Amino acid sequence: KAKQMNSGLLSALSIAVSALPIAAQDLWTAGPFTVSPQDLLKAASQITSDADAIVLSDEKSWFYDAQGRSTFTLHRFYTVGTAAGVRDWGTTDTRWEPWHESRPSLRARVITSEAPVHVLDPKTIAEVPAGEGNETYSDARMLKGALPALAPGSVVEELITVQENSAWFPAGETHRAYFGYLVPSQHTSVSIEVPSSVKLRYAAQLLPNLETSRTEENGRIRVVFKQGPMKPMEEAERYLPFDLPRWPSSRVLNGRLLGGCGRRLSPDR
Repeated sequence: KAKQMNSGLLSALSIAVSALPIAAQDLWTAGPFTVSPQDLLKAASQITSDADAIVLSDEKSWFYDAQGRSTFTLHRFYTVGTAAGVRDWGTTDTRWEPWHESRPSLRARVITSEAPVHVLDPKTIAEVPAGEGNETYSDARMLKGALPALAPGSVVEELITVQENSAWFPAGETHRAYFGYLVPSQHTSVSIEVPSSVKLRYAAQLLPNLETSRTEENGRIRVVFKQGPMKPMEEAERYLPFDLPRWPSSRVLNGRLLGGCGRRLSPDR
């Protein structure tokens, strides 16, 4: 009986920890760098966990113009709780390919437990060749910067923008957006917006509770995938068959040519 009572207590605690209050969730979906440091720290403090880090909000979006050029945006909040979290989450970085993309924008701020704000200095951002596999040659580059004054108890907000100057494949392309991390995550949102003339197909894998919405107005279609709290993910087993999903994800194909690649995505993939 005591064991059952303890189990029930743990379940109640787990529920309390896994969901943010409504007001706090609104903070994580606010515009970039608009929430006060005090409000961010207060909201983050309502989550009790011994994890090295917790992703509070992870929002990714792809916006396509009439020429098929995309603008990718990542807006993310997370908090670090341990020295290991500082080590593993202490940089912001992104990859891009200069042949069709402009140099990305990296912005970030670190809010320490006493509420001072430390802004990432653009002068400290390094540009290096991307590490490609053996016998792979490309112009891919990486931007990376160390987050200033990061310490256990800090909240980090980062904004990454990558914009195409020419379409990678004008006839259409497939995007796979992954959900979850090796640490707990609270809120994930993935969106794609295209002109109404573009044919969209999409599906999700390993996300039974995913919420999907589609709207169309002013000549544009917008599809949004939303996911609530997720436990830390485990590394996928190596050498799985290629057709087995390895990680929770959503997949979107935007096909401009009905007779081309847009017909090759089966409904269940």
